Amino acid sequence: MRILFVVSSNSFDFHRLGGIETSIKELALFLVSEHNDVTIYQINKAKKGKAEITTDFRPITIHYGNISDIRKKLLLSKFDVINFIHTPFESMLFTVLFLVKKYLFKITTTKFFFTYPPFRKHDSFQVIKYKYLIDKCFTFSKRLMDEVKLRTSNVYFLVPPVSDYFFKLHGERKQNSKINIMYLGRLSKDKGLDLVIDIYQNLDRNRYCLRICGYFANENDRLFYLKKLNSLALNELKIVERNTQLSFFTYPPIDNCDILLLPYQNLTGSVDLPLLVLEGVVSGCKVITSSIGDIPLLKGNIYCVTNFHNAEDFVCMIEKVANKRAKKYNYNEFSIKSIGKKYLEFLMLN
Repeated sequence: MRILFVVSSNSFDFHRLGGIETSIKELALFLVSEHNDVTIYQINKAKKGKAEITTDFRPITIHYGNISDIRKKLLLSKFDVINFIHTPFESMLFTVLFLVKKYLFKITTTKFFFTYPPFRKHDSFQVIKYKYLIDKCFTFSKRLMDEVKLRTSNVYFLVPPVSDYFFKLHGERKQNSKINIMYLGRLSKDKGLDLVIDIYQNLDRNRYCLRICGYFANENDRLFYLKKLNSLALNELKIVERNTQLSFFTYPPIDNCDILLLPYQNLTGSVDLPLLVLEGVVSGCKVITSSIGDIPLLKGNIYCVTNFHNAEDFVCMIEKVANKRAKKYNYNEFSIKSIGKKYLEFLMLN
């Protein structure tokens, strides 16, 4: 099949770190491994042209252009499936022309919902959009699915896919002399960085090895937090750039982590079922996180803190589970192979 993903540079960039980026990259790689042609159209005001991503199977081509450029490409190109992460239906003329083409060439269209809430506002066009323009919706949490079902019945739930890389880590985990605790991800208030600082200040450094690895999304956060982080004198503080050209696939360094600490304060702007939580448990970590969204519904070595605004409650949870042996679970349902097959199965359903 010829499969297209339509994205926006505001929410998605193949060279940027993030759960949405990783989920789409993993799915795209799976699809080309299954002998499909995958193309990306990125709506980007500042960039035009195209780039080619080399894989072990066949290349993935990314086309860049402003909204008008992408609309023209959508009308002139031929695809069997179009997955919209960003929908370009603000133009009535384009929408009518696209609708004609969709039914003439029997194109299957989908919409991906990663963040909660799925709809920022209600308008009458949404009814038309999800009746005629979008055939199927893929949601990445159960609560997203429930919300989207209020607009359309063709809704399917997918878990954010976990790379094979993390399944391999499970069998390679080493015993540490100290209990290794790591915070990973965006260095910001909503991700719980203020709590991480408080938590780390209240842990026994003779017992725990304390690490932070993440990136700043903006310069204001860098100016506010960098001095505080340096003053912690951590065993490891690794700050990376969010926009990185180092590798098409960049994986978080959790190979030597006993406890993955993720004290989310809200999930706005993030994958609603955080991919880091899944990557942590699959790789063999014990994950201590917030009882928020659908996280408490997950199986595995996940320990949710109910009062997740309180650093003391996280410290208590760390002390409680630090010496517990991680239980064995079958996480195959989180694998990219499993999620990719579900995606293809859902596409074929009427």
